Amino acid sequence: MKSGLRKGFEIDYDAMRHVLILRFLGILDRGMAQQFEHRFQGDVHAIHASADRWYLLLDFTRCMPFPNDVQEIVWHAIEFARQQGMCNKAIVADGTIVGFQPTSLTGDSDMQVDFYFQSEADAIRWLLDEPVNSVTPEHTTRSVTV
Repeated sequence: MKSGLRKGFEIDYDAMRHVLILRFLGILDRGMAQQFEHRFQGDVHAIHASADRWYLLLDFTRCMPFPNDVQEIVWHAIEFARQQGMCNKAIVADGTIVGFQPTSLTGDSDMQVDFYFQSEADAIRWLLDEPVNSVTPEHTTRSVTV
């Protein structure tokens, strides 16, 4: 496990820009993933009630790869978000997490491509269709089949 990591997740909402930010920390087990899904769904309901268009940023830079059962729970949460008005998502990840099964987290949605970034700032700029500071190496894209 990466040093200094704690177990769990953080959920923040940037109400001015309508960006829901999920940060996964350390190792996420099934019980913690279920807690995440419950809280996330409540937050998504509140956001959907106040914003027609909103965005999702998933930050995996401080976590370990998820076991399959946790990936399934996270995928259901992302699919739920899409059904509740999420317009697009961006993923912040380092090299260790990018290799984990991205199709497990994107499922069969209408979104064609996942975009991977090395910083939350660049991911948010991309989500809001603003110029990204650096195309490489901070901004990298990878297509996945969904």
